[in-house]
Amino acid sequence: MDFYSLLGITASASAFEIKNAFRIRAKLFHPDINSDTDAGEKFRMLYIAYDTLIDPIKRKMYDQLLREEFSPAGQWISKAEYEKTQRRAAMRARMYSNMQYDRFEARTFSKAAFHAKQAAAFAIFFSLMVIGMLLLTKGFQYVFKEDFNGAQVTGYALWLIGGGFCYISGKSLLGIYEAWRLGGNAD
Repeated sequence: MDFYSLLGITASASAFEIKNAFRIRAKLFHPDINSDTDAGEKFRMLYIAYDTLIDPIKRKMYDQLLREEFSPAGQWISKAEYEKTQRRAAMRARMYSNMQYDRFEARTFSKAAFHAKQAAAFAIFFSLMVIGMLLLTKGFQYVFKEDFNGAQVTGYALWLIGGGFCYISGKSLLGIYEAWRLGGNAD
């Protein structure tokens, strides 16, 4: 199947043109909008075509397979790898075809919201890390420099709380990275 003709674009289409062509056709064939019995299957094929052509690496693999010019065995592009990416796209297509159109559109096309959430999450991470580091340094001061009654206990408590903040901020940074790696398609 030719993904370019399915989306109604040329092989030299830009990512912007691919996205617009998919958006127009998704509105036509999403099962929430189109009541035809085969609308879900058409939508799945549209999504697989979009998912393949919007990603430059998958697009290069698809173009190679379309022209049947397979790389030598030592190259990074293989038919098995391409088929693996197509299975993943098919799974997402099934999920999106069962999703309400409004939710699908917001999830697929709203990268600005994703980046805003990432920025807010990073601000929270940074705040937690700063608080944790301040508590750790204050704890250090109480343990080694203060000599009033209970200073060491207070210092150890601050170390414990500061360490907890640093641990939580580290975990949040891992979550931010994972969401970035998945490109906002984690849910």
